[in-house]
Amino acid sequence: MKLAEVFSKAATALEGSEFSQGFADARPGTMCAGQAIEAVAGMPLGRYLDERIFAPLGMVDTAFTVPPDKVARYAKALPTDPVTGAAQKLRDGTRPHKFDCGGGCAISCGRR
Repeated sequence: MKLAEVFSKAATALEGSEFSQGFADARPGTMCAGQAIEAVAGMPLGRYLDERIFAPLGMVDTAFTVPPDKVARYAKALPTDPVTGAAQKLRDGTRPHKFDCGGGCAISCGRR
């Protein structure tokens, strides 16, 4: 698959998705970069990041989805910001999404 096709598919997949609404870091450029990494590496972005970045750095609690055995250590955002009082809505990191996004969707849980 040519890189232009990857970007076209990524842009189409993002339209109207949860990733195109409200995420400050989830911009089309970073999202397409994640899709490009998948195309070049020949593997899902989550696996690539785990093998090349997270595992070598000892980031054993970082991924795109919090696994069931770590949910008890997952700190969810408060419904309202305690400083500004503004409503906060973040994606549910405990459920898998359509694809691993390259723009701020990795999530970590605390250590015991």
